[in-house]
Amino acid sequence: MEKYILKISIIMPVYNSGKYLSTAVDSILNQSFKEIELILVDDGSTDGSSEKCDEYARKDSRVVVIHQKNGGICNARNTALKMAKGEYIGFCDHDDEYLPGYLEKAYQVAMEYYADFIKVGKKELIIREGTVIRTKKSNLPFYVYNREGIKKNYFKLVNSDEMDCLWDALFKRSILDKYDIKLNEIFEKVFPHHRNLIS
Repeated sequence: MEKYILKISIIMPVYNSGKYLSTAVDSILNQSFKEIELILVDDGSTDGSSEKCDEYARKDSRVVVIHQKNGGICNARNTALKMAKGEYIGFCDHDDEYLPGYLEKAYQVAMEYYADFIKVGKKELIIREGTVIRTKKSNLPFYVYNREGIKKNYFKLVNSDEMDCLWDALFKRSILDKYDIKLNEIFEKVFPHHRNLIS
């Protein structure tokens, strides 16, 4: 298989993903941007998702699979962070879907502005029994913030929900390593619905 220079590592925790896993994984592997690794962390699945992960790894050398006992989404992400090799780190949940061209455009912007991290707009669908019951969409205006700009606009960014999740961003791995940034596993156990907190 053709070899790629590794530029982005995508981390995906997988736990009993059911029908969503193929959509999520395919949306990443079919991106126009090929210089990636996809780290699937099977977090103790019991519904056949483990086998699906291994099948993807057999078919595509860019897929790395980790099998572990169930430790929660933050633990799964932290496990993958230890072995990620990409210049940038992206996160994708097993029920997410990357739009075509997302990684190519995001990496292009990151390179153009020497960005430590970038955030993009997103659309969230809340689906129950096959029916969309709620839609939430954010279209981010284009801004470039330096250190002082982030400090000045921090509360504006937080209050506008622009900083509320991980899967709409790319993070420079060297920054995460330098400051030992990881997901807060203890907080997740106390507040399981707030699983994106970074410590």
